[in-house]
Amino acid sequence: MCQAAADLRASVDTLTHVKIGKGTADEIKSDLADVEAKLTALTAELHGEFKAQASAVKSALNTLKTAVSDLTDHPSTSTVKGVTTALGGVATAASSLLASLAPQCGSATTSPSP
Repeated sequence: MCQAAADLRASVDTLTHVKIGKGTADEIKSDLADVEAKLTALTAELHGEFKAQASAVKSALNTLKTAVSDLTDHPSTSTVKGVTTALGGVATAASSLLASLAPQCGSATTSPSP
């Protein structure tokens, strides 16, 4: 479980540190898919524990997917801002989940910075 949490943390860190701009939607989508895979792996390890926190991360990822789709379809300042806001939501939700796991896994799961 702790390795899966560390993998998720690293994946979220990569996703949230992408520089948003023209042509980065594909990079964000790729990083997003990686975070989803890591979240799925971690969720399997949790066996139903921390379901609320994991669901919050999944919801934040879905919001980000929509924002990235909007950015791809209608590139503008407002859609870039939407992606930025959604990335912050993913970072916050992931931080909450990883903080919940810290007692079992120690400081290796410190929260990702947005």
